[in-house]
Amino acid sequence: MDKLHNGQELSSGVSPRKHSRIIILGVVCVSIGWLALIAVFSWSRMPRSADDYRKRGSQYLKEKRFKDAVSDLSKALQLIPKHDEVNIFACYMGRGVAYLELGDNQTAIADATKAIDLRPQDAADVYAVRATAYSRLGKHQEAFDDWSERLHSLPGDHVALCKRSLAACALGKYEVALSDARQALKADPSDPELVYQYGYVFFHQGEYDSAIREFSKAIEMKPRYADAYFARATAYFRLKRFTEADADKEKAAQLNPAFANKALIEEGQTAPYVWE
Repeated sequence: MDKLHNGQELSSGVSPRKHSRIIILGVVCVSIGWLALIAVFSWSRMPRSADDYRKRGSQYLKEKRFKDAVSDLSKALQLIPKHDEVNIFACYMGRGVAYLELGDNQTAIADATKAIDLRPQDAADVYAVRATAYSRLGKHQEAFDDWSERLHSLPGDHVALCKRSLAACALGKYEVALSDARQALKADPSDPELVYQYGYVFFHQGEYDSAIREFSKAIEMKPRYADAYFARATAYFRLKRFTEADADKEKAAQLNPAFANKALIEEGQTAPYVWE
């Protein structure tokens, strides 16, 4: 059998080494062919128009690729005709969201403002973006005004009510804050964060027993709610109930190590930890 095999191999006139080279060359050619196909396919998917960039930028937003979203939406804005108000609005809104997620609050405000100026009638979501950026910068009056604009378009929106309540607290508008917090809670009484917010308003007013009651309800709904434990610890501390305060602070630190080195009452602090 070996002789027959060797005879066949000799009769073919191809040595084993040359045969291997032919195989390798074939593999390389196939690989080059596939790479060429991939390149053609990738080129065919490259954005070629403003709409392509806008759509891909929007997809990047969904995928939380915020830097890529900023890049594509910026390119779209360069290409969109000036009369195409709807798509310009969409790009400024989307890019504002991306900047907000990247922590660039000033630029987020600038883009949101451009979108609002273009189409104020469609800007309920954009007001939320700008209000959030204002809040992060400590511009509570501006945040309050923008949440109010959103509520004008979407009455009863419990998220906007809750956020405006936070802004109202910071501005010392406690009656508005309490009213907003109550309305938000009515919309979804099973949401522990809304219960927490209700307690936060009581804390701001110095009604620490009422605050503790609401924080405790939030903890019952969400047993691993570190923010609520820390907030309740702060309220206990204000009432000089130090044993309970220490126990709650320890529990908060167990659930979220960020609370381990956070003082219950820091210099200039008037309220417990606030969720955003």
